[in-house]
Amino acid sequence: MRASDNSAALGQPYGSLEAPIQPGSGGPDSGGMKASGRGGGVVRVKAAGTVTVHGTLSAGGGDSKYQSYAAGSGGSIDVRCASFGG
Repeated sequence: MRASDNSAALGQPYGSLEAPIQPGSGGPDSGGMKASGRGGGVVRVKAAGTVTVHGTLSAGGGDSKYQSYAAGSGGSIDVRCASFGG
């Protein structure tokens, strides 16, 4: 589903694009079942030289246990370095 198809069902971004430091939020809990996904974490990398990633940096939110429950939102990744490769 594209955001334009049903924007009311999608959350709005929050925090700073230039300095992302916010973790993702978990999906809403319904009746204490804890079936919704957890929010994503925060990844911060600060290096004076080159940062090389041979893989993935991820701060994604968790899936819900059941299709009818909400997933968690993604967190943030902030990489500050002289150069980036991978």
